[in-house]
Amino acid sequence: MEKLIMRYQMAKEGHATSVDSFHPDHGSYCEETKESMMREIENLKMNLQFYGGGHNLNLLTYDDLLRFQLQLECSLQNARARKQELWRSASPAPQSDHPCSAAAL
Repeated sequence: MEKLIMRYQMAKEGHATSVDSFHPDHGSYCEETKESMMREIENLKMNLQFYGGGHNLNLLTYDDLLRFQLQLECSLQNARARKQELWRSASPAPQSDHPCSAAAL
């Protein structure tokens, strides 16, 4: 479980770093997103520590593990959705030569 959280944390940090480097004008939004993700990770760590300091994971039930997995997956999906929003807002609208397109009118 700890390895899963570490991979998740590294993926989130990598996401925030790559978004900052490609879209400097979205820096404050990215910083807020990164802080929110870090809070989620800290909450998960505290939950793990509740179960024996993170070393005795035998106390976790199957339902607990499923809940942690669901939290991680949901957070990762949210991070991906935010990334897509940033990419869409930063890239200009595609230009079309089609006579019915708004750009051609």
